[in-house]
Amino acid sequence: MSLNPYEAPQYQATLSSLTYYQPLTTKLNLGEYRRISKNWFEFVLGVCLKFLRIRLPMSFAFADTAHFQRLTPQDLSVRAREQIKPVADEALALKLKYAFSYWLPTVGTIEGAAATFLSEDGRSILLIIYARTWTQVTADEKVAFAFVTRLADGKAIVTSGSKADLDSPPHLLGESHPGMPMADLLNRHQQRVREVGTSIMPVYDENQLEEVLREYERENFAFNVERGVYVPVSQRELARLQQLAVAAPVAPKSKAKQRFQGIEMFCWITLGIGVFMFSRDAPVNGAQAIFRVSILVVAGAGIVIIWVIRGVTSLRSEADG
Repeated sequence: MSLNPYEAPQYQATLSSLTYYQPLTTKLNLGEYRRISKNWFEFVLGVCLKFLRIRLPMSFAFADTAHFQRLTPQDLSVRAREQIKPVADEALALKLKYAFSYWLPTVGTIEGAAATFLSEDGRSILLIIYARTWTQVTADEKVAFAFVTRLADGKAIVTSGSKADLDSPPHLLGESHPGMPMADLLNRHQQRVREVGTSIMPVYDENQLEEVLREYERENFAFNVERGVYVPVSQRELARLQQLAVAAPVAPKSKAKQRFQGIEMFCWITLGIGVFMFSRDAPVNGAQAIFRVSILVVAGAGIVIIWVIRGVTSLRSEADG
């Protein structure tokens, strides 16, 4: 097993035998953009790109849920195990039993895993999901958990400890409580289960659990494919993602550097939007012209300032050396 803490799990299936998918950001709704944005700047930028129909490039792709793969803890990277362990310890303290971990084949700069647990009465499934994506300049890491109970009528009760990035199918009855401790979240989930008028489908063993989770993942995946959020990627895009994984085998480790480079990327994207707006059509009035020029000036000034700071920092480093 590789000791690289950021390396994505490797699978036997070859790229040519699978269909890989990516999120199409122009298809996200405003609520989804708000949830995936870390701040208002990202949200405003995302909304602008959406209405300009500019798709954000992705650094990864994933296979469809038909290629659901069970994993052992040893299959996970060191980083993934370190991040999942504290949450898994909470689950064990609540007398939830570990079942197995799983993930989907991926390509690009991404790693992740979902660890599953079962309650003693089989009425509650716990999913602990770890995911990390990165490029040469930015990285994003997340650990989330949610309780799931399948109902006899085909619906499911889902009680999550964080906000979902994407919308879920209507028959998955979701409720989010960001930051709620796991013990309290379990109590809330059990309360919701007691309140439903439909009988539930308890799960007692790993094979039954795998069937339930395959169906759960399939429904989420199909929902996002049908509304155009998940789209197949071309062989050319797959080749690009493979090259990206080679060019950026590990994530940047300095958060300050990530933040600095993220600001620079924001300025370049904003500058591109400004150029696009000018090239698309002429301003209809003076106010619109001033607005467009302001975008170019602010973005350009930001890039120049960043370059000056970088140059000063480099000179100081050379002087210190």
